[in-house]
Amino acid sequence: MYSHNIKDRITIFDQIQYNKSIHNKRVKRNFEKHIQKSKSYFTENFSLISQRKSKQESIYKLRNRNDCRKPSRFLIGK
Repeated sequence: MYSHNIKDRITIFDQIQYNKSIHNKRVKRNFEKHIQKSKSYFTENFSLISQRKSKQESIYKLRNRNDCRKPSRFLIGK
């Protein structure tokens, strides 16, 4: 039976917001799983020299200088 009590009704806006939040959680979860499974370009081409507290402070070196892709802005005489 349809309720005439305003407290019992759910607005379309609330329903949309709820569905959005569920969708966003699902997308985030799937993305995190994908990131964990796939090897990144960084981890494949760089090795750790010295460990620091955070990844940003740690020092890395190229594994193989010849195989590494270089950004075009650093190449001289294209």
